[in-house]
Amino acid sequence: MKNWKLPEFLQTPLGLMTVLGLLIAVSELLIMIVIYDAIAFLHIPDVYWNFIDAILLILFVSPALYFLVFQKIHDNEERFRQINASVQDAIIVVNEQDLITEWNLAAQKMFQYSQEEAIGLQVNQLIFLPCHHADAERDLAGFQKIGVRSLIGKTTEISALRKDGSEFPIELSLSAAKVKGRWHAMGVIRDITERKRAEDELRIAAVAFSTQNGMVITDPEGKILRVNEAFTRLTGYRADEAVGKTMALLHSGRQSQLFYQHMWQKLLDEDQWRGEIWNRRKNGQIYPEMLSITAVVSPERGVTHYVGNFIDITANKEAEARIHRLAYYDPLTSLPNRRLLQDRLGQALAAGKRSGRYGALIFLDLDNFKPINDTHGHDVGDLLLIEVARRITLCVRDVDTVARLGGDEFVVMLSDLDMDKAASTAEAEAVAEKIRNTVAEPYLLTIQQEDDSETTVEHSCTSSLGVALFISHESSVEEIIKCADMAMYQAKESGGNQIHFFDQTICSAD
Repeated sequence: MKNWKLPEFLQTPLGLMTVLGLLIAVSELLIMIVIYDAIAFLHIPDVYWNFIDAILLILFVSPALYFLVFQKIHDNEERFRQINASVQDAIIVVNEQDLITEWNLAAQKMFQYSQEEAIGLQVNQLIFLPCHHADAERDLAGFQKIGVRSLIGKTTEISALRKDGSEFPIELSLSAAKVKGRWHAMGVIRDITERKRAEDELRIAAVAFSTQNGMVITDPEGKILRVNEAFTRLTGYRADEAVGKTMALLHSGRQSQLFYQHMWQKLLDEDQWRGEIWNRRKNGQIYPEMLSITAVVSPERGVTHYVGNFIDITANKEAEARIHRLAYYDPLTSLPNRRLLQDRLGQALAAGKRSGRYGALIFLDLDNFKPINDTHGHDVGDLLLIEVARRITLCVRDVDTVARLGGDEFVVMLSDLDMDKAASTAEAEAVAEKIRNTVAEPYLLTIQQEDDSETTVEHSCTSSLGVALFISHESSVEEIIKCADMAMYQAKESGGNQIHFFDQTICSAD
């Protein structure tokens, strides 16, 4: 019985009127049948009978009338209250004086005003409606002055104010109705703070995505979902060529599998990775880039995306190479300079400590370099130094070092010779002799004249070489260079074009 409902026909106005008519007729008939004899027996006058008849009719019909009409109204009101309380959107009703007359539970939560506090407030204390000029046409009385008229039937985004004074964005839908000759406006309000925040983030992301840096978004498995124009410019791959592929599309082969394993492990541990990497363009060119990868993490789903941001650092690498070259190489001959020689000699000493093998340093100085500078100028002298550097380099192994210290002084470092000192001495002497003979061969130096004609200068040049053997536990880097330099001067003082070995006992640290 609790869920019993009237047939649909009886819920219509015509159905209700039909039922009421039947109830009245049946009630009247029952009154006449049941009470008529009693009234006749008591000799009640007709005037009283009419009065009694009306009272009895009311008593019979009233319960049915309540059940059919007023209970339905009550049920509808209760249903409306439940719906009004359960909706997520705030619902308010405003009268012609701009006063709030209805205020649902969602409105209480949204604006932080209880129903008792909100009823009777001016609506423009809570919602910033667009105002009109004072002399504007007024059709809906108070609605016009607060700008409601222009919003009726529309959905608009405006700002509202909470009880604590904080402002927040809302979406307002207004409708108006005239009840008993008075206008009322009902507003359905939705808090769009989160939506606005998401829109702001999308705008920021769109601006960031239009940066000059290459950007790529992948899913958690590394499949490319989106790239920007800078990605295409830097890699050569159009968006339609990259989307759906993995980042292996750009792998150059310069990084090992272990490198990528460490990269992904750091991403899993810290949600980000940054470093230099070598990638391959569409045209096959390998280039260096500075890459930053950041994980996009959802509290519910974990990592949802990865965002990569990279720049081409080819220019940086080239600048670093130039700086390194200036710092460690002779600009004329492109041979290592004193700084790089000292570094490599230190490494050779460390290697000798592990292997127990000797090394040798050959210090070379040209015997008659000054005359060519005096006779033909420094340009020709430079050509001679370049050719000497080339010849010396051809006399040694790739693992050996040929350096220019300045002027006409060259140093050759031989590493990893023999564990036996005598055998190492013989090896070093053989290389030094080969260098001496090669340097002594005649030179044909071609120079460009101011009129673009060429002149060939023939020159003969000998050299003096000093050799110092070294092993890790006996001497320091500077001591070894000093020993070889002293041996070279002994060769030069002996007439030049000679090889002189320095006495290792004199050259030792002791």
